[in-house]
Amino acid sequence: TQSTPMYEGAAAAAKFHTEIGKKRVEARLRELNDYLYAGLSEFRNSLDILTPQEPQSRISMVTFKPYHWEYRAFARAVSKQGFRIRVVPESGLDALRISTHIYNSKAEIERFLSVVASVLG
Repeated sequence: TQSTPMYEGAAAAAKFHTEIGKKRVEARLRELNDYLYAGLSEFRNSLDILTPQEPQSRISMVTFKPYHWEYRAFARAVSKQGFRIRVVPESGLDALRISTHIYNSKAEIERFLSVVASVLG
């Protein structure tokens, strides 16, 4: 059978994760998530963070709702700055979710937080 680039990429990603080890991947995800959570917490007067505060209840996602913005409009404003933000309309949650991944950097999170600050005004 002939291999396709998609499968080759998936195989390379799986090999990378195996080589660095599950514990290091999890530690990196938690480090980035803590950094993002702390940064978003600075906007507590403008955002309702729905993700639990205790680190053991989260690993790579933070869900929040802006107080004075319609959530989809906020997502569009942030997306225009190059960030992928997931809208979460399910069950009437009407929130936004940001996921960090092993390949993200703290500099990217800082840029995201800067965009959030500018969108919030």
